[in-house]
Amino acid sequence: MRKITYFKLGGTEFHISKIVGAFLVGIALLMFVGSVAAMIESWDNLQYVNDCVKSLELNKASLNELEYSDWFEQCQVAGKNALNIYVRPGQPELTTKQFFSVLLGPISWVLVWLMVLGLGLVFYRSGDLVIPIDETVVEISPKSVGKKPVSGLTKKRKSRKK
Repeated sequence: MRKITYFKLGGTEFHISKIVGAFLVGIALLMFVGSVAAMIESWDNLQYVNDCVKSLELNKASLNELEYSDWFEQCQVAGKNALNIYVRPGQPELTTKQFFSVLLGPISWVLVWLMVLGLGLVFYRSGDLVIPIDETVVEISPKSVGKKPVSGLTKKRKSRKK
């Protein structure tokens, strides 16, 4: 015989699932906006550092050794502070690996907070949160209590009458 037990959170006046959903929606919305802003900021910093390195390589012939090293140091410091990447000497532009290593983190956070926002909406719109718990009941005869059966326990089914 199988029984399914349902637990209901909240009542007619108080819905825990709606409160949890509202908080999740609020927090996820704020974090989603913050993640989008961080992603845009990473893109802008990436473009700045890439333009710095490209312009350094284009003007390499017209610069003396001191000017070149000062300009390169500026590009390297900008890359390290803003993006946490290392710009190698003589690098003509940022590599694809550097682009992806900088952008994939903020993009993944945008997607995570979008997923949490969707989960919060599901909780908020659900109304009642029902958690089914499956329980199996096995009936045994009083004679077999204390004895170890050879073939195992058998389940008896009871018919329900309405």
